[in-house]
Amino acid sequence: MEDLKERIRECFEEFCTLKTEAERREHDNKFDALMKSVPIEQRKQAGQYLREVMLERRNPKSQKINKDLKKELEDIQDIVSLSYIAKEYFNKDRTWLYKKINGTIPFTEDEMKILSMALKSIGNKFLDTSASLA
Repeated sequence: MEDLKERIRECFEEFCTLKTEAERREHDNKFDALMKSVPIEQRKQAGQYLREVMLERRNPKSQKINKDLKKELEDIQDIVSLSYIAKEYFNKDRTWLYKKINGTIPFTEDEMKILSMALKSIGNKFLDTSASLA
């Protein structure tokens, strides 16, 4: 279900960038195909998730969080591999995490908790290694 949630989120984010009516019609066909690929018993959940994504988009608080997060992570991007974090803690690729950090796709509350835990865990690994060398 997580893969479906991500595909719905990406589809909605793409929709928000469209400029012309022709692009919107083409996107509607793409979204219809996505929904038809969802098993009937999961369509209600998919619709609920789409509503959640739409609400997140309208919430300016999440946009501020992403701006602050991007600035905070600038300091450590050269030290810590965001690719590693994406793969090990989210089971995603680095592109997905960069989209989250840049605000293209907003972080969910749970994802923010995971990111925080990942950074804490990595920090502890640095501290443990440092202590073992002393």
